[in-house]
Amino acid sequence: MGQYNLRRLLKPSRIAVVEADKEPGTFGNAVMANLIHGGFKGTLMPVNKVCGNLHDMTCYSRVEALEEEPDLVIVATPANDVPEVLRACAAKNAAGAMIMSDIFGEDEKEGRRLASEIKQISRDTGLRILGPRSLGIVCPGDKLNASVVPEMPPAGNLAFISQSNTISTAVLDLAKKEHFGFRHFISLGTMLDVDFDDIIDYLGNDGATKSILLYIENLTQVRKFMSAARSISRIKPIIALKPGKGADPEADAVYDAAFRRAGIVRVNTIQ
Repeated sequence: MGQYNLRRLLKPSRIAVVEADKEPGTFGNAVMANLIHGGFKGTLMPVNKVCGNLHDMTCYSRVEALEEEPDLVIVATPANDVPEVLRACAAKNAAGAMIMSDIFGEDEKEGRRLASEIKQISRDTGLRILGPRSLGIVCPGDKLNASVVPEMPPAGNLAFISQSNTISTAVLDLAKKEHFGFRHFISLGTMLDVDFDDIIDYLGNDGATKSILLYIENLTQVRKFMSAARSISRIKPIIALKPGKGADPEADAVYDAAFRRAGIVRVNTIQ
């Protein structure tokens, strides 16, 4: 069920956007506009309590009111509303949710409480969760721009997976400058559920992905990561950019050894 729901999350036919908004500058407004302008061919379902119509589409008041089961629910609500929305997603048989909201904000203690609650919801329901703090998912070949990135990059055969929104933006800028494209562009955010190993396993079975580039700040599931990377690096190259080289030589040596054992090529720059 986990990989099946992950496939639906990453290759959705039906997308709901919770907190879809008419106000410029909000996550909900940006992602709805990008899905439409990117040419998404599936079903779009905006959700907002106070919005009756958006982009000539009926706006649903809540997730429970959706007429179809969504593959992907994009959550751009205030942090405290996120658990309630996720429970509604699970009750609606959604495959997955992508949380763009920053649940940590200014209150670290409350952020940790919300993170624990979100993890428990995923474990209890099987709902796959990308994020929080995810910049989004882009798959140019499928005309999917479920992100806040305003300009769809060209299609290619490279998959880029990143924990850092800053680096994600820099890589997109570089792609525009150097004229290379992507098969997948996936922002993992805080990784409360979907992790590097999940995505590597998925990409290993995607024939259109020829190489995988990772930006890794830290690993939370080391054994699962090593297993997935060791398996997939035999059939397609995996390249990792890990910052902090030289800052902690002992820890850095551990990462170097792990990457070598997994068949991963480590680089020091995105250039």
